[in-house]
Amino acid sequence: MMLRLGVIGSGFVGGAVINGFKTPSVQQWVVDPKKTTTTMSQLLIAEPNLVFICVPTPESEDGSVDVRIVDFVLCDLAVGEY
Repeated sequence: MMLRLGVIGSGFVGGAVINGFKTPSVQQWVVDPKKTTTTMSQLLIAEPNLVFICVPTPESEDGSVDVRIVDFVLCDLAVGEY
């Protein structure tokens, strides 16, 4: 069985995920507007078994984690757009 894997973001963490799953039995779809041409719609059409969301979570001014980018990606996954 072929594992269909989606990776959103291909920076430090996403790059490690991509490299860690680089085997003949894994098909990967990587969505990163700065580095790839794959769109969220194409990722959803591929119907991946698993999706890793590897986007920045910068520190807010008060020291908390800013998860707005994660929220944005989750909303896009829910509606099927990027």
